[in-house]
Amino acid sequence: MRKKRKSDNSKGSGWAPLWSVLSAVLLLLAFPPFNAWPLLFVAMVPWLASLANQVAQAKSPGRAGFRAGIQFGLIYTAGQIFWLLQFIERWTANLALSLVPWVIITIIISLYFGAAGWMMVRCWQYRRPWAIPLVWAGVEVFRSFIPVLAFPWGLLATPLWRVPALAQSASLGGIFLVSAWIVGVNVLVASLLVAPKVAPSVRSLAPLMVATFLIPVISIALFLQPITGKSRRFVLIQPGVDMAFSDQSTELARLRRAIAPRLIAAQALVPDLIVLPEAMAEVQKMPPNPPFTVPKSTPILFGGVRGAGPRYQSSFVYDGKKWQFADKTRLVIFGEYVPLRQYLPDSFNLPSGDLIPSRDGIKTYLLGDYTVGPMLCFEGLFPDTGAELVRRGANVLAVMSIDDWFMGTTAIDQLRAGSVWRAIENRTPLVRVGSMGTTMATDARGRVVGELPLKVADALVVQLVVPEKPAGFPWITVFSWLAVASWLFAIIPGRKKP
Repeated sequence: MRKKRKSDNSKGSGWAPLWSVLSAVLLLLAFPPFNAWPLLFVAMVPWLASLANQVAQAKSPGRAGFRAGIQFGLIYTAGQIFWLLQFIERWTANLALSLVPWVIITIIISLYFGAAGWMMVRCWQYRRPWAIPLVWAGVEVFRSFIPVLAFPWGLLATPLWRVPALAQSASLGGIFLVSAWIVGVNVLVASLLVAPKVAPSVRSLAPLMVATFLIPVISIALFLQPITGKSRRFVLIQPGVDMAFSDQSTELARLRRAIAPRLIAAQALVPDLIVLPEAMAEVQKMPPNPPFTVPKSTPILFGGVRGAGPRYQSSFVYDGKKWQFADKTRLVIFGEYVPLRQYLPDSFNLPSGDLIPSRDGIKTYLLGDYTVGPMLCFEGLFPDTGAELVRRGANVLAVMSIDDWFMGTTAIDQLRAGSVWRAIENRTPLVRVGSMGTTMATDARGRVVGELPLKVADALVVQLVVPEKPAGFPWITVFSWLAVASWLFAIIPGRKKP
């Protein structure tokens, strides 16, 4: 009799891993290189429906949800960060060595999805399906901002950068609010497919129905609002020089040849700002000495490394009168600093000389009657960085990067998408420049108004309407805190399904 009862309690639960794996695969198809973004609205349905069924089928639905989450996370994360294996293999020329960080990071990130699965099945169990989108968003917030390991990669809403009309609600709650809306649509569809015994009531789904209807309506309304301000001209110079894997002894000469004629042509256009990539100069003391002649009157912005000990990744701007600099606040682990360096073998071919994050925090540049918010490479992925720059007065954002490390991988696409999301979240125009790309500009609604092809030397001239004052919603980060707080709806027991 005991064996029969165990079998009854687990009836059908053996299929749960297959459903979570199916959802992971469908979600990966929504991301680069496949870009089938409409799948976002149904991809999670198999996993969510199977989690609901675990309430009736599994003896311990929480454990079953955690296992299904881990299985989802392993497939989804392995696909999302496959570019890391490609990058490290190209860097070290050692495939076996490249597998190690890829596998370790995949396992670590899959734990977040395990926690998400545990909480989501409890939301079904305690008749709180409306809380599932908030729980998911809270997990995204947590893994985006946890100290040291923060890595906002593969956020669910990322592919919707291609449809900015559906993404404008991010200006109210960040990309995490849009992720929550997408999960809400999946929950409503999944609720039609669960077993009658655990099917949610209309009453428990009512808040979700209202929210999933209102969010796109609000988004489209925000998208249709006219952009007001002053039209300004920006020139973005892409040198087309590989600054990651090419011959470093000839790099400066190649940069000079690529930049000089384009810089002269740019000055003739009398732009409001000229922007170049990061790593344009090694600066021991101010002013910088980049591989080009700094204009005497036209404002120019670029990135470099500042100091000898300590060393900072920094941006520099010259407004025709004085130099300013801002140090990078978020560094790339194992790229810009290496923890436990002394215990790692020389064969790892790690970068020499650790950088340190800014001691002064986030800074903006006042250039006449408008303010630029600088971001360096990885910083463009963090919603809070863009929001803080705007809070400090920025009415145009500028990302300087070297994406050369990731050419030929899907990392390029997500770095590009991250920049678009920062423009949408803050209702602020954004320019982005890479040494070989991505070089692009978006308006204050996230519409791409100009972009250069990858790997070519060229200059992009764009006109952007810059708001007279920052246009971002001042309480944009509130939703992030609410999403994390929503975990209480999964943790605190409630009335279970019969």
